[in-house]
Amino acid sequence: MGSPADFALWIVSVLLEAFACGLIVLRGRLRRYRMLAYYFAGCAVFDSVPWKTLFHYGLNSVWYIYFYYYADCLLKLLLYLVVVEHCGRVADLKTAWKYVRVGSFVLATCVGIFCSLVVARSSGGFMTHLVVEYSQSLSLVTTALGLIVCVPSLWKRGVLLHDCLLAFILASYLFLVVWQDLLRNLYPKYISVVSYSGTLLWMMLPLGVAYIFSDPATGNDGPYIYL
Repeated sequence: MGSPADFALWIVSVLLEAFACGLIVLRGRLRRYRMLAYYFAGCAVFDSVPWKTLFHYGLNSVWYIYFYYYADCLLKLLLYLVVVEHCGRVADLKTAWKYVRVGSFVLATCVGIFCSLVVARSSGGFMTHLVVEYSQSLSLVTTALGLIVCVPSLWKRGVLLHDCLLAFILASYLFLVVWQDLLRNLYPKYISVVSYSGTLLWMMLPLGVAYIFSDPATGNDGPYIYL
């Protein structure tokens, strides 16, 4: 059973996710930022269901563990597609966008094949280990891709201001998540502190996206940034 602080952070997190998704829809940006809206909608849904499962079965129950890992893998895949979607906006060409889609599919498939080969050598449940391994590997690929895409987003002339800000927010969030995982492995004694900092770090992403789509200056298609 979670503490009152955990419950409060959960409520705020779900509200922020729903708010960010709602702003994308209300601003009429669903077509251009479809995967971003789907990602926050998925986060809001999957963050709500585990607490109900936790209250009924407990933190160490098989149901909660299975749901957590499978939902986490699906959200990591959606976040990967968010970064891929941003690659298509930076490319801004139909032919280039086709290459981005094909390349992203091939990359995700290669990661899955690699994880399958790694998990096949281990004992235990194949699917569960595959889901965990794929989620971790895809997260690293997403971080690398987000950092790479951030550079042309800031330097390419003609990229919209809110696309530049979104690229910076995504790259910062992905980098800090990897850094947090490193701290968790280096300092296991302070895992509770790192977990709380991870929740606060996650809130930065929907807050940043909400700012981009709520501020009239960044919500307009006119402004550009040139470096």
